[in-house]
Amino acid sequence: MSSHEPVWTPHPAPSVPDRLPDRVQVVVIGAGIAGLSTAVQLGQAGVETLLATAEVVGGGVTGRSNSKVTALHQMIYADLVDRHGIETARAYVEANTDALGWLRDLAGDVWQPRDAVTVARDADEREQLGSEIDAAQRAGLDVLDSASDDWPDSHRGMRLSGQGQVDPVALAVRMRDRLGESVTVAEHTRATGLHPAPGGRIVRFGDRSVRAAHVVVATGMPVFDRGGYFALCEPESSYLVALRHPGEGGDMMITVGDPKVSIRWVEGATPDDRLVLVGGQPHRTGAGGLTSQRYTALEAWARDNLDGVGEVVARWSAMDYMSPDRLPFAGPLNRMGDGSFVITGMSKWGFTLGAACAATVSRAILGEEPTAFDRAVHPRRLPDLSGVKSVVQSNAQVGTHMTGGWAGAVLKRLPDEVTEGDGVVGRKGIDVVASCRVDGERHDNRAVCPHLGGIVTWNDGDRTWDCPLHGSRFDHDGAVRHGPANRPLG
Repeated sequence: MSSHEPVWTPHPAPSVPDRLPDRVQVVVIGAGIAGLSTAVQLGQAGVETLLATAEVVGGGVTGRSNSKVTALHQMIYADLVDRHGIETARAYVEANTDALGWLRDLAGDVWQPRDAVTVARDADEREQLGSEIDAAQRAGLDVLDSASDDWPDSHRGMRLSGQGQVDPVALAVRMRDRLGESVTVAEHTRATGLHPAPGGRIVRFGDRSVRAAHVVVATGMPVFDRGGYFALCEPESSYLVALRHPGEGGDMMITVGDPKVSIRWVEGATPDDRLVLVGGQPHRTGAGGLTSQRYTALEAWARDNLDGVGEVVARWSAMDYMSPDRLPFAGPLNRMGDGSFVITGMSKWGFTLGAACAATVSRAILGEEPTAFDRAVHPRRLPDLSGVKSVVQSNAQVGTHMTGGWAGAVLKRLPDEVTEGDGVVGRKGIDVVASCRVDGERHDNRAVCPHLGGIVTWNDGDRTWDCPLHGSRFDHDGAVRHGPANRPLG
C-alpha cells in the first residue's frame, strides 16, 4: 500500500528551544520557503530574528509541493500584461529570476538543473500559448517556442532553460544552516496570539511571549489576519502520485488547460529508485468530493500516457492560496503601520515567489528603497476589475458553504456506526460532530472550524477534515494540519 507522505528526504530532529528570547528585532512566523528566505536575508544583515513554526522547517506547503523552481509559471504573463501592464510583468520576471538565482546559489548540490515547459495539446491551447510566448518575451523572459521530448503526445511547448528542481526538505535544511548566529529557530512552536505593544508587537506562543519591533506572518493564509486576506485569496488543493519509472526523465512540464497535469522526475540511486511525479486535479479545498478518486484519475492518466510506469509508492495532496489578480501579497499586514508584515497568495509558485516576496519584506524592514515588484505586490494595491469579480465569486462560495454546511449538519443525525476510512458530519444532541474511523479507532470532534465557524468536510483520500471556507485542514483526530486555524477541532 502506498504512503500518504511525500517522497522527500526525512526531516531531521526538530529544534525546540527550552526557552524563547524575551525580545528580538523580528519574529518570522512560518518556516516554508517564504519564512525561511526572510529569516536568511535578515540574518545575513545581522538582524536579531526568531523563526518560529508550528511544524518543522520545510514542513507544511513547502514540504508537500512538487518543488519546481522556475520563473515559468504556466500561463501568467499575457494575463499580467492585460491586467497590470507590461512594466509590472517585467518587474515580475526580474524578481522571480533574481529569486531563482538566489535559491540556486543557496541550494548547492541540492539543485538539479532542468528546463521548464508549458504544454499546449489542442488547437485552442496552442493559440493561447502563442499569446503567452509573445507576452513572456516582451516581459523579458527568454522563452522558446519548443516542444518537449518527454511529453507523450504531439504538442506545442513554451520552454525556459536554466530552471531547476529540488528536494524541498533538503533545500530547507540547507537554508536553515545558512541562517546565521543572529537567528533563533523554534520548531513545533505554534503562534497563538499577536498583540500591540509599545514600539512593536507581542507574539504569544501558548504561555510564552516574545516582544518584537516587526512581525512577519508567512503561514500561507495569515494565522493572524488583520487585513482580511481570507476574503481575498481562495484555498486550492491539488494531488500528486509518485510512481516508479525507469527513465531518466528531464523537463519539468505543466499543461495549459484541463485536465491539468504537472510532471517532474525524481532521481534515484539506481534506475529502480527513479520516480515520476504526476500532479493535478485542483479544486477548492474542502469542496473536492471523493478526493480518493482524484488520486485514481492521476494514476490512470500516468498509466495511459507514460511508458514503463510501475507501482505507486506515494500519494499526497498539497494546497496553496490563489491570488485574485495573479500577484502575491507582500508588505504591511494592515493599514496601521505597526511593524507587521504578510506574505501570501503565491498561487502554487511559492519557491521563486516566496523568495522574491521575502526580499520585498526584508527591504521594508531594513529601510531600503522599494522596487517596482515591491510596489506591485503591496497588499493595499487596488485590484483590477477581474480581481474584484474573483473576490466576489469566492466569497459567494464561502457564504454558500457556510449556510449549506450548517444546514446539512443540523438536519442530519450522526450515525451510530462509522465504517473504516469514512467520515461523517451530523447532529449529536445540541452539537454538530465530525466523526471518522481510521485504523479501527473512532474519532469524534466538534465539526466547527475554529477559524470562522465553517463546517468541515471529510477528505477520504487523505483522511483529513477540511474547511471549505478558508482552507484550514485537520488530521483525523482533530489536530491542526494547516491554518489559518491555530486551534484543533473541539
